[in-house]
Amino acid sequence: MSRYYKRRDEKLYKPPGSLIYIGEETDDIVEISIYCYDSNNYEQVKVDSIVELGEVLTRNYKVLWVHVNGTNNGSVIKQIGDIFNINHLVLEDIMNTDKRPKVNFYTEYTYTIFKNINFDKSEGILSRQISIIKGNYYLITFQEKGTEVFSTIVDRIQNNDDRIRSRKVNFLFYSLIGYLIDNYFYCMEHVTEQIEKLDNQVLLVYSDIQLSDLRDYKYIISRLRRILWPIRELIKDIIQHTPVDDEKSEELNHYYRDIYEHVIELIEILEILQGTVEEVQNLYHTKISHHMNRVMGLLTIVSIIFLPLTLLAGIYGMNFKYMPELNIRWGYPAVLVIMVIIAISLILYFKNKDWF
Repeated sequence: MSRYYKRRDEKLYKPPGSLIYIGEETDDIVEISIYCYDSNNYEQVKVDSIVELGEVLTRNYKVLWVHVNGTNNGSVIKQIGDIFNINHLVLEDIMNTDKRPKVNFYTEYTYTIFKNINFDKSEGILSRQISIIKGNYYLITFQEKGTEVFSTIVDRIQNNDDRIRSRKVNFLFYSLIGYLIDNYFYCMEHVTEQIEKLDNQVLLVYSDIQLSDLRDYKYIISRLRRILWPIRELIKDIIQHTPVDDEKSEELNHYYRDIYEHVIELIEILEILQGTVEEVQNLYHTKISHHMNRVMGLLTIVSIIFLPLTLLAGIYGMNFKYMPELNIRWGYPAVLVIMVIIAISLILYFKNKDWF
């Protein structure tokens, strides 16, 4: 599977709404957890069948949150879609885990796609798709198979957090989005830390920085840009479609604007990181060029020093019979002394010129 896109061989030439899973191959069973609550009551149910899901839906709670862990089973996804009357194109997008973040507004519900990201030093950015469907009283989240993404939000509900338990499903929807955006900051800190290490490392005399490291961080930045830019438009669309009917809805609108500002801040950090990586790459190439220039300069100096010495050695290495100096008793030591004087003089001259 390519690092840039996921294969769609089985998806090609199929009619719209075909429920075909596109993502990492897995045989894990889809897990469904339900959280029902209001200001006074809370109930958590883990269902093993769609029949049990239908039974839980009949209970009278202000908010009903269905969390689906795993999107690889088309039959289960279809049955959930039939219960909540979800469009087949939405179900198709849920099973396609390589979709870009977006939001679609339907008459009975709002459908959004987010990406939950984690940073790993060896593997880079690990992205998992999160699909959220928000209705009038219910909210459904679909995540790729893995550890529970929203465990912190679940803990807040269990601990009777009044800010969530006393609000309707719109506030839960905002809380999930806010949690995902906060997680982006956490991952961005790790990426920034690693890039800063590269920036400091490239200045060292003996640096083991590799071009593959720069290439990997360029890829990470491009992945983050592909996620953050659509989220910026997504949040803007949610703000425009959030009615300001009362004080609570106006407060919620302010919360979304705060999230929007956070996304803008993340994009600005991303642009700075991109510039830093390019500067590190340019500095790396400059450092290599400077090092090569010093090596070539040193070799040039050595060549210049040995040039007159080679000339003298060549002259006295000629096999002519009548060479007056050959009969002098101290001729050989004298030539050696002259050669040493020439070499030292050239070294002092180049040293005075700061050639090395």
